[in-house]
Amino acid sequence: MIEVFAKAACEFVGTAAIVFFASGAVMVSAVLGAIPTPLLAGSASGLVVMIVVWSFGGISGAHVNPALTLVFALTRRFSWRLVPIYIVAQMLGSVAGAGLLYGILGTSANMGANLPHVDLGVQPLGAFAIEVWLSFL
Repeated sequence: MIEVFAKAACEFVGTAAIVFFASGAVMVSAVLGAIPTPLLAGSASGLVVMIVVWSFGGISGAHVNPALTLVFALTRRFSWRLVPIYIVAQMLGSVAGAGLLYGILGTSANMGANLPHVDLGVQPLGAFAIEVWLSFL
């Protein structure tokens, strides 16, 4: 039981950290009036994922994403009995990470705004195609 709790705690904290730092980098940039650069967002996301995998990979596998948990279970690399526990922990972690950002930055950071930069030449259909491709990968 303690082992399952430790795994769920790692998934909760890892997911909260990813939401907080990856989204927070873009939100802080918006609050400061700077255009969130892909380098900033990508670096923040990449670094926090690396830290989460390094920190929690040996305990929970560091799925930190319901899609990964489902894929591991579907490919028989993960126990189906843990899937609901992991997904609930990941969902609660994402809410906690977003809630922490909201508590720190409030509504001044366009919480949840994820519109393409049309002024930089990224049209909605193009942004959608990029998201589909990245999700597929």
